[in-house]
Amino acid sequence: MSRAIASTLILASALALAAPAAAAERICPASCDWGYGPGGGPDRWGEVCCPLCDGRRQSPIDILPGKAKAAELPEIRVSYRESHLELSNDGHTIGVADLLTPGANFIELGESRYALTGLHFHSLSEHTIGGRHSPMELHLEHRRTSWDLATIAVLIDEGPDNPAFAPLWSALPASADDPARTVILDPDTLLPESRGYYTYLGSLTVPNCAETVTWYVLREPVLLSAAQIDAFRAIYDHNYRPVQEPNGRVVRTRE
Repeated sequence: MSRAIASTLILASALALAAPAAAAERICPASCDWGYGPGGGPDRWGEVCCPLCDGRRQSPIDILPGKAKAAELPEIRVSYRESHLELSNDGHTIGVADLLTPGANFIELGESRYALTGLHFHSLSEHTIGGRHSPMELHLEHRRTSWDLATIAVLIDEGPDNPAFAPLWSALPASADDPARTVILDPDTLLPESRGYYTYLGSLTVPNCAETVTWYVLREPVLLSAAQIDAFRAIYDHNYRPVQEPNGRVVRTRE
């Protein structure tokens, strides 16, 4: 293969990967009136917010463990450290959108490095396993480029009290009017010990629903006490998008 042809193929591949992100910026408003209830709920996001929300590679999905294909997949190498995080309530969820120490936390997948850009919670879980919801789900969002995102999803089940979540739970903002609060936390403490995962190609689970995300749904859940789960649900108890059609997508797994 000539160098010119190889360069053309590389450019074409890059443009193909960038297309979903560019489309989102071109056809979707910067903001819209969306939510999880009647009127602006998930079934109308494609109409009231962004046509991409009616796309064919949407998230979340139902994961069927028996149908997931075992594959030679890279280990998720996590490099998180204790950091100052700004916890806020944006009217849709509670999470961290400002890490205050950019670049300090990242993951590596093969030769690619993805910077942690934020984390947030949903209740119920967005992904289901064999049709079953967990009480909550944690998303840790990572970015390499605007069209190459890697999100780790951690299912949260009920169990004993989990002290790792105490720095966040002691500062939960009750409403979007509450000021952001700075907490000190190592995000690694929020993850389970095992880092096996299911992976598939999908989208953001909120508008603009850009189909630019590779999902890594950890096989092992973390546990929170009923009181901890109830504390979040007292603020948000229905901020999840229902599962979307897989449309032939393959789910692969690493144990």
